[in-house]
Amino acid sequence: MLTVLGVDPGLARCGWAVLDLAGLVVRCGCIRTKADKGSVGDEQRRLVEVTAVLRDLVANASRVVIEWPSSGGFARGPDVGNALSAGQTGKVAALVYGLAAAFVRPCSLPAPVTWRTALGAVRGADDLIHAALRLRHARALAAVRAADEPHVLDAIGLAEYRLVLAARAQNRGSRQLPLTERRS
Repeated sequence: MLTVLGVDPGLARCGWAVLDLAGLVVRCGCIRTKADKGSVGDEQRRLVEVTAVLRDLVANASRVVIEWPSSGGFARGPDVGNALSAGQTGKVAALVYGLAAAFVRPCSLPAPVTWRTALGAVRGADDLIHAALRLRHARALAAVRAADEPHVLDAIGLAEYRLVLAARAQNRGSRQLPLTERRS
């Protein structure tokens, strides 16, 4: 079965969703890791936990879409924690990109504003795009924890974004964004 894996990267919470070509959620979830800031190798341990879950998902997907972290999303004042979050998110995004390369999976890396706009959202209207995605995929989200839902919704939106691009390319007769082939 051809599928698209959407990944909303994060070190504490990494949302993921697998959609089929009809846009139905096959599986979705959120990888949660706990910080142990006092221990040596905390970040590495957390990256290993994320990798353990995503490895099989990437291996079985036809295409991977990763939200590429935007530095603007983390610039909320002089707090150094925002810069650390941006760095950790970038590491997870790069890790997923590396898995896609290792399994020879085509990969898209849209910025948050890019995929949200393609799905019809207005800049800064995360609540609206999440509400629309929640309505379309309520059944698949039933088992998702409330705190994890925004990350899973972003992952679903990323996979939908890739399907929208493929449909637009087919309507134009373009071969720029083929989705029906499986590269191995």
